[in-house]
Amino acid sequence: MSVVKVQLFGSARLEKNNLVWMFTDDKRYRLLAYLALKSDWVSREDLAYLFWANTDSQSARKNLRHLIGRTKTLEGLEELELSSEHLRWSVQTDVLLFRQAVAASAWAEALSLYKGALLTNFATEDSPEFNAWLSAERQKLFELW
Repeated sequence: MSVVKVQLFGSARLEKNNLVWMFTDDKRYRLLAYLALKSDWVSREDLAYLFWANTDSQSARKNLRHLIGRTKTLEGLEELELSSEHLRWSVQTDVLLFRQAVAASAWAEALSLYKGALLTNFATEDSPEFNAWLSAERQKLFELW
């Protein structure tokens, strides 16, 4: 099985089998970036709120189902796991490696991994909760750096 690497610092991208896919500022890639950063199971309810906070729960869940369907059409996502109530995308990220390097006081490695603010190519206006989360994550990682 090939290793999937996701770069989240700077402009986000996915690397698999020597191929590279750039993330664009599109909800499908925002979903993947969020799942990659969490690297654990995330409830569909939380995701629906993250992207459609100002929408009723039933409509938000329907929107999420459509988003997941569109996301599954992207290449390189064999690691995307779905259950009836949760999603997970367990991939290697530069952010995880950065946090591990900081925890181990491996400063040179940590500095080499930090390639700019988190998800610099994401500047969305239509998801205020996602924006708030992204801003907080950027700040936490910048402080670690």
